[in-house]
Amino acid sequence: MRVSRSSILIGLLTLVLAGCETSPRSAPGSAVPAGVGRLVLTLNGPQRSPVELTAELTGIMLRAKAGGWFEVPMAPVTLDAVFLVGRQLPLADAPVPAGMYDRILLKFGRASVRQEGKTVNLSVPPGGFPVEVALEIQPGSTAAEFLTWDLDRAIEQEATLAPAFGVEPKAIGLRTTVAYVTNEESGTVSVLDRATGRAVASIQVGRGPRGIVVSPDLRWAYVLNGGGDSLTVIDVSTQRPLHTTNLELHAQAREMAISGRGNTIYIANTVLNSVSILDAENFGTIATIPVGISPVSLALDPRDARLLVVNQGSNSVSLIDTLSRRLVGSIPVEPGPTHVSVDSSPGMDRAYVASPLSTFVTVIAPSTSQVLRRLNVGPGAVATFPDRSPNRLFVVKEQQNRVTLYDMTVNAELGSIPVGRRPHRIALDPDRDKLYVVNRDSDSVTVLDRVSRRVETTIPVGKRPYGVAILR
Repeated sequence: MRVSRSSILIGLLTLVLAGCETSPRSAPGSAVPAGVGRLVLTLNGPQRSPVELTAELTGIMLRAKAGGWFEVPMAPVTLDAVFLVGRQLPLADAPVPAGMYDRILLKFGRASVRQEGKTVNLSVPPGGFPVEVALEIQPGSTAAEFLTWDLDRAIEQEATLAPAFGVEPKAIGLRTTVAYVTNEESGTVSVLDRATGRAVASIQVGRGPRGIVVSPDLRWAYVLNGGGDSLTVIDVSTQRPLHTTNLELHAQAREMAISGRGNTIYIANTVLNSVSILDAENFGTIATIPVGISPVSLALDPRDARLLVVNQGSNSVSLIDTLSRRLVGSIPVEPGPTHVSVDSSPGMDRAYVASPLSTFVTVIAPSTSQVLRRLNVGPGAVATFPDRSPNRLFVVKEQQNRVTLYDMTVNAELGSIPVGRRPHRIALDPDRDKLYVVNRDSDSVTVLDRVSRRVETTIPVGKRPYGVAILR
């Protein structure tokens, strides 16, 4: 595809007008204008830093293969070489006119290096640093590009910032090491390589993606686009969306679950106060079951016999028999519940309901519809995850920006781990014994070691991440 200078200017004008009409916070996951795609540009940090170098990135330009330049919308970013070791740094996540581009130009303001306890300012070439690329921006899609910084070549003659940037090779063979994170305001899914602890791709899906599940055979990932009342299917082998199907209109669905056989999908229709049961092959609606007010979370018990639905507006958990597809019970829980997790340990019949408005997590028995106990975990619990160690529960504390470990045997908190701002969901990578915590207001995922309870790394993702799914 060839792009003329006039096409680029028209695309830029479209972006400016669109930006005047809406803001990302007021219209999460809003649709990308026709003829426009999205660029996610990330800097991969080095394994070591031979210098204490700091540089301010002030601008990013793209050169169209057919000629002409486009300025990528971005905020100035400080590149700190020492901080970047083993990390990733987002440089831009912005709409870009569709077309082929062959060069990225990085423009810098100030740069300095610290030597022998003194800070020395470096000369910065005003023309910027070009990076040769083969970049295609498709309409309505997202292209993810990853840059590297060769710090061994970053300074010339001890006085000048040097053009030592390149393009990271595309990752391959990720099928068994992937984690997916939905980004509600970006309208994307970030692909994380769990082996390296880095984001490696970004997939454009529908408006306001929230819940995400993966089929048991690892062939498909299903993304619930709550802002667009649709479901996007991603081919795991290619990391590309296959198609998108429409769901119940104005449902504002948030979460979903998939059966152990992978043939049935359950969706919580938050505004409609119902649960839709879908055939996972043709996406036809098998049944729609009324539940409580504002269903926001759901989970299946280990036997796939009962579906647990958390009703935030009626302070209850609805129980649905998956065989008869009928409502068979309702359990009262603490005010304002937001999440349910099920203990999958052999012989266990326990589920945990988090309620941030209360200091208690409600423990229920799905098979008997009974409340077993109430755990005093403190305020702000928005999600939980049963630990592999018996009678221990990880608790996500939104207000405190922490994850705590609660021991149900001694009824006490064993420790607390700081994560990002407004943590929301948590998932386990069982192969590596790592916990993945989604941070809504930090646009990141914190990776914790489950045993030592220490932060391993923080991975930048898209805007306002919501859900996480682990492939195994």
